[in-house]
Amino acid sequence: MTGLIREGFLPRKTVINPINRCPVDLVSVADLDAFCAKYVSFSELAKSRRVSPLTLKYILASVPPAIERDRVGAAFYLREIVEKI
Repeated sequence: MTGLIREGFLPRKTVINPINRCPVDLVSVADLDAFCAKYVSFSELAKSRRVSPLTLKYILASVPPAIERDRVGAAFYLREIVEKI
């Protein structure tokens, strides 16, 4: 999440915590739902297809990730592309 927020894939809003008055960064549920509808993580894709990560790596060899692992700490693919494979 931190990487996705840092790179601007998830917009954040800073609000004041009413209990301790410290600023807290929040992501709205609508923004998170929109992100999850558009992207799927490599690990989530392996679990949903019930294949090992190594097998999935070979299946997705010709599909570049939409969000690189080096940028945010995890690889994310466009759902519309990987659902066709």
